[in-house]
This record gives sequence, C-alpha cells and structure tokens, in this order.
Amino acid sequence: MKQATLEEAASALSELIEAARAGESVVITEDGVAVARILPAFPHSTMSAEDESKLDRLERAGLLRRGERPPPTLDQLPTLVPLSGVLDALLEERREGR
Repeated sequence: MKQATLEEAASALSELIEAARAGESVVITEDGVAVARILPAFPHSTMSAEDESKLDRLERAGLLRRGERPPPTLDQLPTLVPLSGVLDALLEERREGR
C-alpha cells in the first residue's frame, strides 16, 4: 500500500491513479493522519455486481477487510515437499494394511 501526503497527491494524482489501475491502494494523509484512500474501481475479480455490493456492505460494517492484491496464480504457489520420516512410515504401514 502506497502512502502520500495531501500535497503530494495533488501534484501527482495521475501517478496515484495509475497505481490504483494496477491494483494498488494509496492512502492520503494530512498532518500524518490518514484522511482518504484511493482504491481500484474494479479489482481483479469476476464477481457479480450484487456480490460486490454485499462485500462493500460487509466491509463498511467492519466485518471483513479485502485483500490488497489479487490472489496468487497456481504457478506462484509453493511446490509440495515430499513426506519424510515418521509420517512416511505411518502412511506406508496404512497402505500395506499393517
């Protein structure tokens, strides 16, 4: 999440809008206090408008907080590590019916 003062936001609004287009949120501060937030209008989502409005209501009620970035793709997930040690032995015994 980016942060900018009110003066910085006034002079660099187009750059902050581009950051929002790229999916990033920007907090605008005045005298060190957060006063506004620039968010992407349409986050990377395939949700229906009805679902989006439900999430908006839940967020306003303080019941959830949306993530800042889209979820990772499958190629970004960590690779599985093969089992080893005691767990391997236990699973092997169960497979063999012991």
